[in-house]
Amino acid sequence: MIPLPDLLHRRPHATVDRELIRELLDTHVLGAEPETEISLPEGGGEIEDSPWQADAFHRDLFVEALLEDAFRLEWRGRRYPVARRFLLRTLTHAPTEPTVIRFRQEILRELETDADLRRSAFALFRELVTLLSLLKSPRSAQLDARTFRLEVLEHGQTAVERMVDDFAGAHSGLRRLHEVGREIQATEPYRLLSDLLDYDRHLARLSVQIQIGADGGLRELTVQRLTEHQKNLHYQPPWKRWWDRLRLLWRGYPLSAKEVANRVILEVYLEVSPALRTLLQVMGHLQVYLTALAFRDWVQSLGLEVSLAELDSEAPPRFEGLFNPLLARQGIVPVPCDIEVAHRHGVVVVTGPNSGGKTRLFQGLGLAQMMGQSGLYVPARRARLPVVEGLFASILDLEDVAPIEGRLGSELLRIRKLFEAVRPGSV
Repeated sequence: MIPLPDLLHRRPHATVDRELIRELLDTHVLGAEPETEISLPEGGGEIEDSPWQADAFHRDLFVEALLEDAFRLEWRGRRYPVARRFLLRTLTHAPTEPTVIRFRQEILRELETDADLRRSAFALFRELVTLLSLLKSPRSAQLDARTFRLEVLEHGQTAVERMVDDFAGAHSGLRRLHEVGREIQATEPYRLLSDLLDYDRHLARLSVQIQIGADGGLRELTVQRLTEHQKNLHYQPPWKRWWDRLRLLWRGYPLSAKEVANRVILEVYLEVSPALRTLLQVMGHLQVYLTALAFRDWVQSLGLEVSLAELDSEAPPRFEGLFNPLLARQGIVPVPCDIEVAHRHGVVVVTGPNSGGKTRLFQGLGLAQMMGQSGLYVPARRARLPVVEGLFASILDLEDVAPIEGRLGSELLRIRKLFEAVRPGSV
């Protein structure tokens, strides 16, 4: 059993729908109908227990709009796809175990301070995006089956090699990539994969001498030396290849060498596919950290600062330089403010004129709690947060085309929803 390279939880487990991944790989590689449309496995699957209810706050805080505008992945002018449903699910189901939050913070700190490691993480992410794009692309139906399967296996091998080589020196949870990669390489199926790809790439080395005329045309081509890669596990001498084909023909099986090679490739894939399914989870986890770093870069370009929150459930919350990132998406540079509550269980009343910024302040507080407790950057220069059991936001008075209740009744329903959604210790 290949372990899961989980970068989001201290107790590794599947956080993407493994059945969808299996279907995605098997459909394209094993030759099912190419027209079959399969969604990216970015939602569903297991997620570590969290009492947070996304419906209680994500609409009023415009979390999806924030992810669309600020959590992007770009490299050399190219924008890479982001599994937004997976990202939304990760942010809106914040863990309540401080060790999990700090586990994520340590990964971000290491990526933030080690530029080479950040580039390695992005390179691994791009490799996995290429692998998934290859599986989902309609062109896969137009490729020769042997060529297509080999290309899938090559990208899988490259991803494993990057995990082993590029993350050997990591000290945070990123070290898991190296460890899991080593365990994959130690399996017998992976050794078969390496031998197969090595055989396909280096069946033989051919040395030739070419004579070119004054007009640039080829005058003579002489083969000087042909050396076959005899140490490879899959190598067979010429006489053995011919003998095997003659035996098959004698028994009435007119199989071509291409058919036999395709069968070998398919058998190797069936052995390696569990590892490939494991790798696709890495893509979803890496994007959480890479988009968080992109959010940090975007905020800094506006002259603002972010931070990783200090967790303290006994002390009152405190913010220095808090801002609402939703303002920035409207072309407004937000003005940071400092907030400090005197007592952990104190009551604070915020008052002011219409359009004075009360709603934006509350949204900023809600986003700060959500992002900080998810282990990502808080939109503040410095923040101290309690670890809470849930988050509830009732900020917007959205119009309904066919309201069941009047204005007072609607507000009472919102208050009822609050008491149904929040738990003791919620924000």
